[in-house]
Amino acid sequence: MPDTSGLSFPEPGYPEIKVDTIFADGVTALLPGPSVVKFHLARTDGNFVVTKDNRTVVVQQVVMSIEGFIQAAQFFNNVIDGMVEQKVLSKDRVDQIRAMAAKGGAPTASVT
Repeated sequence: MPDTSGLSFPEPGYPEIKVDTIFADGVTALLPGPSVVKFHLARTDGNFVVTKDNRTVVVQQVVMSIEGFIQAAQFFNNVIDGMVEQKVLSKDRVDQIRAMAAKGGAPTASVT
């Protein structure tokens, strides 16, 4: 853990540090542009009294520079490769999820 003993939060001249936790099942929409990319994180909510089907709800919009978006995509690919190498995920499971995503579908949850 980094030494933060000499820092005040927020450090003078910088915006407040605030980190929210958002649960998302995926991305529902993406609008690419020449300098920024906007996308929506969404989750699937079930009906607590089981009178209606599940529904997809947008929980957050993310706006990133194109450079940040490409870097993030590569970061996630590197993490996935590491998870396969460490046997956290099987290559078959990753291939299954990617094939489903390529068709626009969402995979079912699995611990394999």
